[in-house]
Amino acid sequence: MQTAMLINDFCLTRPTLWLRAGRFVGLAIVTMTNLVASEVHASAMMDDNVSDSAQAAQAFDRANELVELAAAQSGDSEAYRKIVERYQSLIGTQMRRFTRDISERDALVQEVFVQAYFSLSSFRGRSPFEHWLRKVAVRVGYRYWKTRTRSRTMPQLSDEQWEQLRGTMAEPVTNTFAAELVHELLALLSPPDRLVLTLIYLDGCSMAEAAERAGWTTIGTKVRASRARQKLRDLLKGDAP
Repeated sequence: MQTAMLINDFCLTRPTLWLRAGRFVGLAIVTMTNLVASEVHASAMMDDNVSDSAQAAQAFDRANELVELAAAQSGDSEAYRKIVERYQSLIGTQMRRFTRDISERDALVQEVFVQAYFSLSSFRGRSPFEHWLRKVAVRVGYRYWKTRTRSRTMPQLSDEQWEQLRGTMAEPVTNTFAAELVHELLALLSPPDRLVLTLIYLDGCSMAEAAERAGWTTIGTKVRASRARQKLRDLLKGDAP
């Protein structure tokens, strides 16, 4: 499956806080948040300018989608193909959070839609289909991380990357390097810790939204997020290889 991938660049700031090991985690979180800052801004601008006719069109599209979903639930493969085409770019972007390898990412996108197809009977239409599909994507990506952990193929930061995080490199980093740096840093965490930080700081979820996507309680998600930030702080302070 060929999936259109959206590239999200972001800037890595280098204020004087890099000189204080105890505050590295704040900068890392700012870096992660910047990954989606432009998307959030663009979305807000669009929301402010949605006209009544556009809202009507959205309502029509949602009604049409529910018809397609009902058909797909009855075994109509053509209806499901339309759904896949509508959401493959969105899911492709989400699965980019789980791997930077293009071939693996495409495989994960395909797995999401396969899993969604066989689980369509559980979709009741109480919330937008996109929300339901994103939860399926989180389960697929989380399972992928757990498999990678068991196979001991999780990446490790290079000396250059650690020097960059600890502020010992004078040269500013490129957007691409910054994105890769954040991805590799999060890969050092356990799958649950990595997931909660990804949902909150990369996908921009609230605690409640993160809990819903991950299938956790809101209170449990808050506790997990706090512990994950502490583990990230320990890594950046030097309590790591």
